[in-house]
Amino acid sequence: TEERHKQTWDWEGHNEYTVKKSCLERIRVHTENAKRSVCGIVGVIRVVDGKDGNRKRISPIFVLPRYQNMGIAQKAIQEVEEIHGNDNWKLETILQEEKNCHLYEKMGYKKTGKTEKINEKLTLVFYEKV
Repeated sequence: TEERHKQTWDWEGHNEYTVKKSCLERIRVHTENAKRSVCGIVGVIRVVDGKDGNRKRISPIFVLPRYQNMGIAQKAIQEVEEIHGNDNWKLETILQEEKNCHLYEKMGYKKTGKTEKINEKLTLVFYEKV
C-alpha cells in the first residue's frame, strides 16, 4: 500500500506522506461543479507510528487553501489509517478551528475531554480514535 505514496522521510516510526493526486488513485478528487482531477502535491499528512502498540498520531495535516473543501484531507486520513491500522489513533487541533474539529469528528475521532489553553485566543483540544 505504501508504494502509492511518496514517502519523504522515515525514522523512528515517523512517516510523512505528500498527498499527491497522481500517485494516490483513491484520493482522486472531482468537484461537484466541474469534473476535474487535481494533479500534483496539494498537502501533507505526517504520521507518527512507533509500531510498538502505542497510539499512532496524525500531526500535522494540511491541504493548500485552493484545494480545501474537496474531501482531500478526509481521503488522506482514510489512506493513512488503512496503511497503519484503523484504530488506536490520537491527535490534537485548535479548538477555535471549527472546520478541523468537524473533519476529525466526521472521521470518527472523539474528544478526550482534555484541553490545553495556550493563550487567550488558542486552545488545543485532544481527540482519539479507539
